[in-house]
Amino acid sequence: MTQAAATRSAAPPQEGSLCPRCAMQLRPDWNFCPTCSIPARPGKEVLSSQIQVLRTSGAALRPRTPAPLRWAAAGVAAALVIATGVVGFLVLSPGGASILIPEPADGGPGEGAPGGGAFRLDWIAVEGGPFRFGPPRDAGQRWSENLDIPAFEILRTEISNAQWREYLLDRREYLMSQGQWEASVPGYWTWTKDPEDPEGPREIPGFPAAEETLPVRGVSFLQAVDFCAWLRATARAPGARLPREDEWEKAARGRDGRTYPWGEGFEDEASIFGRVVRRNRAAVDAPKPMPVDVTATDVSPYGVLHMGGNVSEWTDLGLWNSGTEAGEWNRYRVIRGASFQEKTEDGAISARTWNNDFTMEGRFTSPLVGFRIARDARAAGAEGEPSSKEEAPGGGR
Repeated sequence: MTQAAATRSAAPPQEGSLCPRCAMQLRPDWNFCPTCSIPARPGKEVLSSQIQVLRTSGAALRPRTPAPLRWAAAGVAAALVIATGVVGFLVLSPGGASILIPEPADGGPGEGAPGGGAFRLDWIAVEGGPFRFGPPRDAGQRWSENLDIPAFEILRTEISNAQWREYLLDRREYLMSQGQWEASVPGYWTWTKDPEDPEGPREIPGFPAAEETLPVRGVSFLQAVDFCAWLRATARAPGARLPREDEWEKAARGRDGRTYPWGEGFEDEASIFGRVVRRNRAAVDAPKPMPVDVTATDVSPYGVLHMGGNVSEWTDLGLWNSGTEAGEWNRYRVIRGASFQEKTEDGAISARTWNNDFTMEGRFTSPLVGFRIARDARAAGAEGEPSSKEEAPGGGR
């Protein structure tokens, strides 16, 4: 994956046409696709918080429907929505996957998070042992091998905007002392007056409206490393670090050498409003990423989400690198997975579990790159918090 390819965005649907992503018929007076939120007016961005239906002047002059008919129509529409939702779930949800929505367990806080909030961390345990690392041997790569790595744990989801904001506000004084405060704020965020001192000069950063569960992006490798240091220092996640490249690949593909986290084939067929369309299994070719905890298809054999798409992710050096030797090679890190702005044909390449074509110097950022965290496997029962354990194809634990 190249940065040039990663910056290409989805073409907006034309008015009165079919949405290029979900094939839904768009009305001429709509300014967006209700399913994908792609703007129907070329060149005009429509955020999730600004979606609206723009009616023409002719529509505004139509006589108002009598109230009894409006209520009857509303009842029929509600019944259809419920029925469509049930049928859509049954038709669109592939076997072995589900729509994942966060739920507080027993109403308690997450690990190390006073009061819960943004830091409910859901860890996935990945067993140690060999797995197929690298591309298939018929791809002509000499470094294809069975790689044996120790057990570890990885976060089920990417780090979200809400989690990054908690880090920024809690670590503000330290970041300011290092001259890194403003540089640590993603470029798509905004600055507003501090509500505790509205008349003062101090401003605080905030993510766009309704995007708290979207993955943070535009974060450098070095900033992600400091985020992990903060998690360790505040006991929110003892042992937190970035996943090594080999750990990331094993969590994405399991032990059976699959091409994508879900198996084979980047696209599948789905029935949407009675129309059979092709759809991407990973979140690519979209105006913005999906929430970190919601996907029906991009699920790895261990249950890790969005390793195929959504945002590309930083990884650290693999076990074959010491990480201590000086040199130009140590300035760069591999970025894994496809990003939401890649076209389908590019995303199908970047989403391959072995793809490592995208590297970037650790101090640089990209609006398409985020990260998730990992840590070494802990002793059974350590700290009283069990990890999720899901069997990966290819053998038992």
